Amino acid sequence: MQTKERGILLQRPLHQQSCFTVFSSERGKIALTILDRRYGQRLHPGSLFTFVVRTSPSRNHLATCCVDELVPLVYHHPTDIFWFHHLLELCSAFSPEYQPNSDVFDFLADCITLLATHDKAPDLYYLQCLCRGVLMWLLGFHPPEKLINCLLLAHGICKHRLYRVDTPPPHPLASLAGNSDTKELDVWIVDCIQSHPQASTFKTSELLRLYHPQKSEDDHENT
Repeated sequence: MQTKERGILLQRPLHQQSCFTVFSSERGKIALTILDRRYGQRLHPGSLFTFVVRTSPSRNHLATCCVDELVPLVYHHPTDIFWFHHLLELCSAFSPEYQPNSDVFDFLADCITLLATHDKAPDLYYLQCLCRGVLMWLLGFHPPEKLINCLLLAHGICKHRLYRVDTPPPHPLASLAGNSDTKELDVWIVDCIQSHPQASTFKTSELLRLYHPQKSEDDHENT
């Protein structure tokens, strides 16, 4: 029996390993073996694609015989790469295997669309920052009360694609920028990550410096 479903690639295999870590729309996080190397070579972390699963003796070793990419990844700025790979890392670390979560899948797909339709909209920086918090919330972490309204707004902006420059005024991103506390958001996300047994392997510290270059320069001057 074969079934077709959508997936987002979280991690490529290391070296000669054949299992890809995929977040499936139907199964949640799974280890997927792509039988034809030509298909596997087309995929990169963040690729949104469809695949056909072959029934296997063990559900922990699913195999696919075909891959069709749905949305090509488009990065307009190096920070877009760091931002989206950070989302993928968080999803990979905090998603249990074989526990479907349609909210997480749909949100990651919305973020891929955000990258593909990047309009250099005003205050997009704040939306990308808050997307990290939205993902952590969807993964089961409860945010501080003062962040909830901002995260709800950010989630709605991504879902309905209200970040485009042709969105009728008042532009929702302007409201987002005026009410965002990215410092408290970063503190909360770091606290969440510290609960992971492999927290020391996360790239969070580097990403926070990229998001707050001015703060990093100030810290350097004070040392």
